[in-house]
Amino acid sequence: MIIFICYFQDKQFSLMPNSQFRHGISFILLLFITVALYWAGLHGIFLLDDEPNFIPLQLIDDTQLWAGILQYVSEGEAGWLGRPLSLLTFALQYHDWATNPWNFKYVNLMIHLLNGCLVFWFCLLLTRLLALPPAKILLISWLTAALWLVHPLQISTVLYAVQRMTLLVSLFTLVGLILYLKGREYLIKQNLVKGYLWISFGFIIGGSLAIFSKENGILLIFYVLVLELTVLHALVRPRYWKIWMSGFVYLPIALLIVYFSLKFNSLVQSYAVRDFNLIERLLTETRVLWEYVSKILLLQSNNFGLFHDDFTISRSLLNPISTLFASGALILVIIFSIWKRRVYTLFALAVLWFIAGHWLESSFIALAIYFEHRNYLPMLGILFAVIYGIVHLFEYLSKSSLRYIAIGLICLWLAAFPAITWMQTQIWGNPTVQAVLWAKQKPLSRYALSHAATLLEQQGKYDIAFKYFQQMLTTFPQDTGPYMSWVVLACEHSHIPEPDSATVRNQFFKGIIDTAALSNLDYLLQARLTRKCKIDSGILGTYIEALWHNPNPSIYQYYIERMYAIYLAQEGKLDAAVQHLEAALRLKDVPQYRLDKMIWLGRAGKIAEALAYLQQTRQQWNLITRDAYKNQLDSLEQQLKQALNS
Repeated sequence: MIIFICYFQDKQFSLMPNSQFRHGISFILLLFITVALYWAGLHGIFLLDDEPNFIPLQLIDDTQLWAGILQYVSEGEAGWLGRPLSLLTFALQYHDWATNPWNFKYVNLMIHLLNGCLVFWFCLLLTRLLALPPAKILLISWLTAALWLVHPLQISTVLYAVQRMTLLVSLFTLVGLILYLKGREYLIKQNLVKGYLWISFGFIIGGSLAIFSKENGILLIFYVLVLELTVLHALVRPRYWKIWMSGFVYLPIALLIVYFSLKFNSLVQSYAVRDFNLIERLLTETRVLWEYVSKILLLQSNNFGLFHDDFTISRSLLNPISTLFASGALILVIIFSIWKRRVYTLFALAVLWFIAGHWLESSFIALAIYFEHRNYLPMLGILFAVIYGIVHLFEYLSKSSLRYIAIGLICLWLAAFPAITWMQTQIWGNPTVQAVLWAKQKPLSRYALSHAATLLEQQGKYDIAFKYFQQMLTTFPQDTGPYMSWVVLACEHSHIPEPDSATVRNQFFKGIIDTAALSNLDYLLQARLTRKCKIDSGILGTYIEALWHNPNPSIYQYYIERMYAIYLAQEGKLDAAVQHLEAALRLKDVPQYRLDKMIWLGRAGKIAEALAYLQQTRQQWNLITRDAYKNQLDSLEQQLKQALNS
């Protein structure tokens, strides 16, 4: 709000105070309307990736607050760089985990409103650089920001707590773009020092903060390149422009291409845990992108939600046949946009901005195929171009009887956006209705069925939950997750029939290893200690051993080694437990694994070896990790020395 108000102090708008005031008040009203649209949805629950990202928050306590926060932020595994800024905002809400999802979602909504203000400011600057009349500048900017704020495709970004990462990377990307456009204004006036400082600060400050919120903050460079190739191509290019572009745009893009080229083999190997390969993903994404566009333009008014893992994979150009048309159309549209970017600049902006925004998450990296939150900022180019075209159409039809028909149709279209958003947020605010509805709409979605089963189980509706697990067994016979979910459900509730242990063991030996199986197995290991769930020790051991021998490649092998080690330690086989823990550490060096190794060595009577490993760990850890675990290391060292001297 402060950013929005500050912008209107701009002297270049001093000739139109009444118009400023009206648009300012109406925009503030728009923010309140957005809050009203989302309010019901704030009462939802944590979903999908929320839990694995937020569980470490339970390690933060008031006695060692900053050490706990530092540990949580420094050990982030959400992306290549750890996403420390995003994790810091989560850490500051550690009191809200795991009982208060409302507060997480509320903070997300406030960031969304702030981003809406930044979108408004960005559009004002962009339209001003296009030398449009002041009234049209305000109208286009207001309508674009309004549509962007209340668009139903934004819901899964705002109400899915962990996607604050997307909200924050968009916030800082917008800050970088605004600083860049301010700098371009100075460069037009030949104020080179201020101009280059502003655009450089936009890249350095906005880009750095964006990248440390989420890795696709690097896309700031591509957004700027798209602007320069399209709507800003006619602006004055001052002295040293080519040098600046080479250093801040072309060189980073070249380095990024080199980086991914060097990482190509590991990128291909990461597809081992997916049911599609690189080529299949690229082909499938052509269809996904067109579906995103249809949702952005509201050509389809349903199928909004979080779970889209049931999207049909394109196995070839002809399977399904729509892949051929989607791929061909996408290539033609991109080529036409680049070729005619100086003639049809708004069309080129819409296309190339959208493609730039999807360059990482919807291309060659082995991520899940489909998520709506990937459109949070990429949709802005399309919405801006559409609103610009609508305003231009009204001017063209100013003396035509078709004007009123066009106005009516467009108003109905615009009104549909908040209406659908309101209906969808009502569903997000009712977790049970949401889970059952998604499971009904998505019978081929692992996530939707598993989510419904888990939620109903938590509510004590065990028989219904069991039916969902049975449905998953039939629909996904190659998965291990449904079997492990069945084991846990039967273990906790005696009236649920137990699965045949030999069948489960055989499935674990040959099936696809998924996170559901691993998380449930981990739960069983913990439940044994609390006696919440009793399972035969020998049977549990055969399950873990079957997973360990599973020949299917898995990025979770380190986790399997870790669980095997925990099981063996619980059984008193400490030497074998240490061996499996060392195997896990060779695959992934996790601080907690090192602490466990020290503890188990001590329990096995190898005190001197444990102390030596503790000192080795101190030397190998960096300053941040060493400081985060200082108290635990000191306590362990003291206990080991006491044991050695006793």
